[in-house]
Formats: sequence, structure tokens, C-alpha cells
Amino acid sequence: SGQFYVTMDLLEGRDLGKALKQGLSPAEMFHVFIQVAEVLELTHQNNIVHRDLKPDNIFLVNEEGDPLFVKLLDFGIAKALHSGPSGLTETGVILGTPYYMSPEQARGEDVDHRTDIYSLGVIMYRAYTGRLPFIADSAVGVITRHLTEAPELPSRVCGVDPRTERILSLIH
Repeated sequence: SGQFYVTMDLLEGRDLGKALKQGLSPAEMFHVFIQVAEVLELTHQNNIVHRDLKPDNIFLVNEEGDPLFVKLLDFGIAKALHSGPSGLTETGVILGTPYYMSPEQARGEDVDHRTDIYSLGVIMYRAYTGRLPFIADSAVGVITRHLTEAPELPSRVCGVDPRTERILSLIH
């Protein structure tokens, strides 16, 4: 009939934000973050930057016998690298979630795969410490802190082991 339609998987599970509130062990978090990094690597190899990586967009399902199988969601503001400016993805436009936003993205600059890696680092910081690295009274305040400050060392926030802290410091 010429009508267009979209089909999607019906996912049953929970997003990472809910999973963290319910409690994940350090080993479970490591398992999740390895998968997220692998999905991002594949995405970046295909010259796509997600640009809105946050716990709500990391969905955990029971698949292949793994109750923490990662599905990366919401590529709504993703950008194909080297595609040139177009509409919502134009350089100078700030899109994303301020708490997880890279400094380049906060400045409205053109971004590459490193913006997703930075966001993953923020998610990991939150997961392992129980708090975001930067909070403020407004979105502008959060963005300003991303641009001007280094996060407090995780070991000063809680009992993060030295190996995990080294990984977190490499990502930021």
C-alpha cells in the first residue's frame, strides 16, 4: 500500500540507572561496561557518535543466558562523522544530557568518538562512587563544571579500589 512503518524489538529488562539503584556488584558493573565499550567501538568504527550516552540509554536484558546483556538505545541525536553539517547535528548546537556531556560537546564544537568515551567515564564514575562527578543548580552550572574542573578522585568519594580509580582517571 506504500505506507511506511517502523519495527523495533520489544525489550524486557531495565535501564542501567534502575539497575544501579537496585544494586550491582563491582564485577557486574565491569561486565556491563566492557559490553558498552565494545558496542561503542563498533559504533565508532562505523563513524557514528552517539552523543547522548547516559544510564537511561544503556538497557540490560536477559539474552544468550546473560541477565546483564547490553543494548545501547536512543541514537536520536547520533551523528555520522564526516557527514558535514546538517540540521540538528550542526556544529555550535548543544545537544545531549549535561551531566554526561563532554567538554567539546558542551562548547558546541564538532565531536568525535572521544565524546562518547568521556560520557562512559562519567557513567562509570557515577556507578562506582554512587554520585555524579559534577552537580550544580542548573544545566549551565553543570556544563561549566565539566569545562573548568577535574572530578574529585573516586577514592576520596568512597572506597574505590586503586585499579578502578586508574581506569576512571584514564577515561576522564
